[in-house]
Amino acid sequence: MSRGTLAVAVVAAAPVEDAWRVLVDWPRHAEWMFLTTAEGGDKEGDVIVARTGLGPIGFT
Repeated sequence: MSRGTLAVAVVAAAPVEDAWRVLVDWPRHAEWMFLTTAEGGDKEGDVIVARTGLGPIGFT
């Protein structure tokens, strides 16, 4: 099976601190990242559990 690469870039007209706060708000990722759930990561060293997918097809 061959592997591919997917890259996406977004320029946000927001202060870095605001953009970072949204990026690391793991429980709310589903609001802006289609078919994604994420939890954890509340403090430094925490484990983040995330999945993007539908049914049995997805990425963890």
